[in-house]
Amino acid sequence: HGGDSVVGYQIELSTDSGSTWQIAVADTGSASLAHTVTGLVNGVSYVFRVAGINRDGAGTPSAASAAEYPSRAPYAPTDLALLRHGDGVLELAWRTPANNGGDAIVGYRIETSAAGIPWSDAVADTASTATVHTLT
Repeated sequence: HGGDSVVGYQIELSTDSGSTWQIAVADTGSASLAHTVTGLVNGVSYVFRVAGINRDGAGTPSAASAAEYPSRAPYAPTDLALLRHGDGVLELAWRTPANNGGDAIVGYRIETSAAGIPWSDAVADTASTATVHTLT
C-alpha cells in the first residue's frame, strides 16, 4: 500500500549528532507538515528526522536536520546600579542574568521612564556583553 495517504508523522531526535535516535513523537496524528516538539532541554543540541505514517505504519526516516539548540529569553539582569551621573550623562552597571535561557547573551536593551511616562528604549541593543553602559 505504498500509495496510501500519509496520516501522520513519527519524529525522532538525537542528542549525539545522529549516532543514536529516540522517538520524540510516535505519531503527530496529522498530515500537517509542522509540529512542535516539547520537553526539550535548553542549551542541548538536537537533530531530528521524520518518517511518514500511513495505514501500514511508519516509513523510512528522512535525512537528519541541522543541529538546533532550544532556548528562551534570559532572566532579567540583577543588581542594577547607577555608577556615575553628570550633566546629561548616566553610567549604569548590572550583573548578568542568573540564567541565559540556553543561549549566549550578545547584548542588552536599556529602557528609560520618567514618572508617569511609559517605558521606552534608550538603547535597543548594546551589541555587547559588557555590563556597564554610559547613556548620554
